Amino acid sequence: MALSEFLKKKTSFAFNKYDVSNDGVVTVSDFEEIAQKVAQKLGISSGSPEHKKIKAAYRKIWDGYFKPADIDGDNKVVLEEYIKACERFIESPNARKNGTDLNKMLYEAIDLDSNGSIDEKEFSVFLTTIGSSEADAKIAFSHIDTDNDGFISREEFAQNSYDYHTSQDTQSPANWFYGSMGT
Repeated sequence: MALSEFLKKKTSFAFNKYDVSNDGVVTVSDFEEIAQKVAQKLGISSGSPEHKKIKAAYRKIWDGYFKPADIDGDNKVVLEEYIKACERFIESPNARKNGTDLNKMLYEAIDLDSNGSIDEKEFSVFLTTIGSSEADAKIAFSHIDTDNDGFISREEFAQNSYDYHTSQDTQSPANWFYGSMGT
């Protein structure tokens, strides 16, 4: 099943957020750069245990989300490969469970203090590192924090991540998962 134009737009937007080198290709180097930027934003020293944890978390995202999309095995993912991977994901009979399992990696990378919830600062670090403004990150957080308790729980995160990749609802709060798409 091919993705609708709306889902292609969201998928392309997410892909471009991770393409920090802006070369049309996502590689493990993009995730290494994201991890380095996160550590810098937080004032974490290179080589420290905290820095190693951030690097490992972002490596898991590459290994879990993007490497499986690398159809030709060249350790590079282009948009067409990523879209095909999203199509396969949506067609999977266990898409929701698989998505929940995969998003644990991203959740752990964003939950910088490992307290089991994502606060506005942590979500802001995530989004601004991949190109959103502080203002955009604040608005996105307010949409993703669906119960308005000031934290994004694992359940909110899982639901919004899944809905971002699968929902056709143009008004869904999940459409803010990676910040404003300008829609």
